[in-house]
Amino acid sequence: MKTFIYFAYGSNMLSRRLRERTPSASVIGTGHVEGRRLAFHKVGKDGSAKCDIQAANAVTDKAYGVLFRVAYSEKGGLDSAEGLGEGYREESLLVRRDDGTQITARAYVATAIEPNLRPYDWYKGLVVAGAMENGLPRAYVERLRTVDAQPDPDANRRKQNEDLLFHSHHDERQGPAVQVPVAGGVAMRHEVIHWSWDGRDLSVGLSRAGSGATILLLPALSSISTRRELEPLQARLSHSFDTVAVDWPGFGDLPRPYVDWRPETYQAFLSHLLARVAVEPAGIVAAGHAAGYALHHFARHGGGAGRLVLLSPTWRGPLPTMAGGQRALFPQIAKAVDRPLLGPVLYRLNVNRLVVGMMARGHVYADPGWLNGPRMRAKLAVTRAPGARHGSARFVTGCLDPFSSRDEQLQAARQVRGPVLSVFSETAPTKSRLEMEALAALPSVSTLRVPRGKLSFYEEFPADAGEPIRAFVMGTLDVDGSSRRQSDSLNHAASGL
Repeated sequence: MKTFIYFAYGSNMLSRRLRERTPSASVIGTGHVEGRRLAFHKVGKDGSAKCDIQAANAVTDKAYGVLFRVAYSEKGGLDSAEGLGEGYREESLLVRRDDGTQITARAYVATAIEPNLRPYDWYKGLVVAGAMENGLPRAYVERLRTVDAQPDPDANRRKQNEDLLFHSHHDERQGPAVQVPVAGGVAMRHEVIHWSWDGRDLSVGLSRAGSGATILLLPALSSISTRRELEPLQARLSHSFDTVAVDWPGFGDLPRPYVDWRPETYQAFLSHLLARVAVEPAGIVAAGHAAGYALHHFARHGGGAGRLVLLSPTWRGPLPTMAGGQRALFPQIAKAVDRPLLGPVLYRLNVNRLVVGMMARGHVYADPGWLNGPRMRAKLAVTRAPGARHGSARFVTGCLDPFSSRDEQLQAARQVRGPVLSVFSETAPTKSRLEMEALAALPSVSTLRVPRGKLSFYEEFPADAGEPIRAFVMGTLDVDGSSRRQSDSLNHAASGL
């Protein structure tokens, strides 16, 4: 069979996307073209931006992509799908493979460009998913995530492409691991796991580092939260443990389908993690609402908890916290954000650079300048992932609260049989801190109050929590006796960092 080598650098990097057009396509590797850079500026048939690899001034610029072997008999279909002669031309490019060798491959390069165009969010999602599926460099994937995208006003086209995006994997195998260094030289291995809920196949990000007994790390649920906010803490703990950090369905940095997210979803997902991903861990570190779900789980299911660490534990969403309780209007707001045309507008009015910056300064980070530059771009990229608005709106309106009252949370904490450590900042927002203090008053809960930070102190000041958590999970801290002695002992451990 006569074949040719095709270099995909846009949405065709996602194997399912390409195989719908060329069923014979098989991956032979990844590589990059030197002296080119990726740009989202090709004028698509739908009027939005598509990818191009344009010539760059610097020879050090690189455009990454995936090499496929394709049957020549299918080339006509690929030419038609790509719009050869109608916005793209074909070029033969020299691609440097990961092993340093070079290979000549065919690629489509844009002839019709418009610098001010933006891609649709589903198209950007396909590009990011393809890059992750094939293990392109982490920094390159992160740049893709920061590309500004827009909602597609055509509901049918959006659904068709989101279905392709969200059903790219149909089995329970893990996606390819991408190993990258983080602070301190720790190798972080990034993977994608798959889980089904409400008839949808969900892709969820996971990061591993270290060896030894397992610690499961669960990030907060919020519009800007992912497992990556735990990376600095995870890197410290990985010197003593096998650490596994997992995003929550409906959150994280991957595209998310529309699902009617609800507390039962997260209860079931945590059960899945503990049965299949992190079986009987030595410890669980859970932030924000994740702490509430961990308490809920172990109050009802008992053993296998190991030691439980709660970081800035919360049980009530932002709107109910501000209003002093749940209101009938709040679930209606979440439903409005689900709507195809109105929803994206409402979401953007409430989740944008200005609002994210204001909320971060007021509630999340102590340093007003901490969320600037690359950090802000990364957080905004999380909010712009396809489908991000559905989980975010439910969290903000209290529809994902693990408990309906403080008493319910405290009762769950009393029922947890294993050791529990609550860690939060002395300067956390007042209403949230009062809830944390109520939990800290329980004799069964040990407490560490760190002197710096706000709700996300562990991201901003990871050293304040790293060593006390390590010692707590290893059982080398004295957690017996009065709560005063416990707090003194834990704060002494933190001060020694």
